Amino acid sequence: MDAIKLTPYAKMFDVEWLLHPESYRYNITIDQLLYGSVDFEKLRHALKAYVSEHVVLNGHIENKKGEASWVKNNRIYLTVSTC
Repeated sequence: MDAIKLTPYAKMFDVEWLLHPESYRYNITIDQLLYGSVDFEKLRHALKAYVSEHVVLNGHIENKKGEASWVKNNRIYLTVSTC
């Protein structure tokens, strides 16, 4: 599925962003600390696969003809860093 109509609840966040587009209050950030031996290529691949399956994690909101929808991004913006 490449587009999902926004629920009335999600529309409130869209209106908030329209009023304050410079805000980052509703961005999704995951910060995880892993201990032990980690295969970062496998981790990166697993996270990319997970994110690619969820339009809300890998998408943006578009307003077309007065209807707001989540639309899937053409690429995944994912960073996996090592300490």
